[in-house]
Amino acid sequence: MSIKKISIFIATRNGQTRAIANYMKDKAMKESGGAVFVEVSEISRKTSHLNVPHDTDLILLGAPVYAQKFPSFFIKWVQKHRQDFKGKKTAFFSVSLNAVDKRPECRKADDALIRKFINNTGWVPNFVASLGGALKYQSYNWVMKRIMRRISASAGGPTDMGVDHILTDWNIVDSFLKAIVELDINSSFSTKTRFPQESMLDYFMPEFEQRSVQGIFIKKSPEEIYAAFQTLDPKEMRLAQLLAKIRTLGKKDEAPSKETFFESARRFGSIPLFESPPNRFIGGLIGKFWTKEFGIVSPKPEQFLLFDEPDFSKVVTQFQIESSPLEGGSIVKSEMRIHSTNVEARRKFRIYWGLLRVGIDLYMRSILAALKRHAERDEIPQSESDALLNFGLKKT
Repeated sequence: MSIKKISIFIATRNGQTRAIANYMKDKAMKESGGAVFVEVSEISRKTSHLNVPHDTDLILLGAPVYAQKFPSFFIKWVQKHRQDFKGKKTAFFSVSLNAVDKRPECRKADDALIRKFINNTGWVPNFVASLGGALKYQSYNWVMKRIMRRISASAGGPTDMGVDHILTDWNIVDSFLKAIVELDINSSFSTKTRFPQESMLDYFMPEFEQRSVQGIFIKKSPEEIYAAFQTLDPKEMRLAQLLAKIRTLGKKDEAPSKETFFESARRFGSIPLFESPPNRFIGGLIGKFWTKEFGIVSPKPEQFLLFDEPDFSKVVTQFQIESSPLEGGSIVKSEMRIHSTNVEARRKFRIYWGLLRVGIDLYMRSILAALKRHAERDEIPQSESDALLNFGLKKT
């Protein structure tokens, strides 16, 4: 499979992001023999709409980095339109001086910046590229010229302020364009390759005070298990239901007559953070769990990482599904991590954890056991398997 039509949306400041986008457009038009048609639209602070031709196969976004951040209006634009990207392949390229700096700390800073962008927007593109920008001394004011000269000098870059310096490696741009047109998911530009799924849990919660890990073997493929998880009824988790009733002192749960596990979790306040079908999904929860009513708050997904209000605990739970060819099935693991936002919250949650740790572990085991029964009992209809791979984000 290859891409037939690309729509590019960019934010730019000094014009290099636009130059890169137009280069890819011209290259695609010239070499595709008419197979790839590219449209470029520049995003500005006043841009609020999104016009994507119906036959677009891939949406490509691009933005520059200034002062170690992307333009705020661009982030807000992506937040607003990320749902419009569904059903299409997506890619993103950043333009910065970090991309041409070979020092390890600069690559690490570049990775961290893109991870933050993914978290703040709640959008995970299929492909990501970091492209070198330009030192356009002629367009900088007196102060900015000297700031940029110092930054460039520290990286061994050009310091002649009498001319502009284009630092974009067009060979890398060519390779990136080739990867997205051919949908090469094994290329170095694949988000899965650059940011392995295993690191996403560390990204959302690198530091934590409490942790619970459970696992189970299920005689089904990851695809079948993932589909089964989307249709799992909370009522099938008998022990978990009992433990929940004990914790809430028998308070009646005003649940709909029919809902899935993920719908139930969302109703309680769970926040979907990351999904990579059919192997992984991560959810977050914020609350004062030691109180009778739990004190749940549900900020937007992009606000979860930066949430630091005092007297709260943050929970990140990952479900990971990996094939186990030696046994003809799959291993499903759950990992829960908890971090509290201040000393007092850590003290309260530590007491809560000490009292209920066994019950929490049993609760997670009950979810996995119910999933095993559900997945191995019936074949998941193909229509459901195809339609329900969206971590409960589907329209209802």
